[in-house]
Amino acid sequence: MKRSKFTEAQIAFALRQSETVTRMEEICWQMGVSQGDIFQLEETIRWFRRSLITQTAAGGR
Repeated sequence: MKRSKFTEAQIAFALRQSETVTRMEEICWQMGVSQGDIFQLEETIRWFRRSLITQTAAGGR
């Protein structure tokens, strides 16, 4: 798998912020990244959530 350009801390921060009603522009400003970077991060988050759901459905293997 390709290595993410975001650290785990950045991904966790973006996840916490996305669960609130924080606007995307505010998240970008706080993280110091462009909106394009946020779109890439969102794709990483979606992949991570799908893999967790798949692992949970498969019994945690």
